[in-house]
Amino acid sequence: MDDGNTPRLLFPGAHYITGERQWSRARHNHPHDRALFVRQIVHRLESSGRLVLVDGARCEELGDGWQFHYSDGYTPGQLIPEIAMPGGPVVFAGDLIPGTHWLSLDVTTANDRNPEVLVGEKERLLDHLVASAGRLVFSSDPEIAMIKVMRDRQSRYLPFDLHTALSRFEF
Repeated sequence: MDDGNTPRLLFPGAHYITGERQWSRARHNHPHDRALFVRQIVHRLESSGRLVLVDGARCEELGDGWQFHYSDGYTPGQLIPEIAMPGGPVVFAGDLIPGTHWLSLDVTTANDRNPEVLVGEKERLLDHLVASAGRLVFSSDPEIAMIKVMRDRQSRYLPFDLHTALSRFEF
């Protein structure tokens, strides 16, 4: 978005994938959400013919190697993508688990809409990652880009196989 110009969509060949519930919130904002959605972009997405709404674990446009988890604790209807990889799935949990400190179930933030729900969502996702030898990519950890997760004897989640940077050759 340039100063004074109407926001525009980039990537003319792209499809924009979002969850149906999240899209509904973008179109009919709760007062808490108003700063999160740029009205001009919402209208452009809607009229682009390239918006793909997802209401389930799979998205036909992405194929069999992708699935989605959902979160309502931080952002209602947030899609959490999981990509099947040879070394185990890779999950981008976004604001649900943005860094290693959030592996502790009792760590939440003031921005979490429903902390009790968030704790349960984190536990289910982390248990899934432990069981599938999956990896977790972080959005807000300045030192760690990706980890595997394990549970210790006290049932705490711990990071291991830490990566400080990512390379497409590591997956």
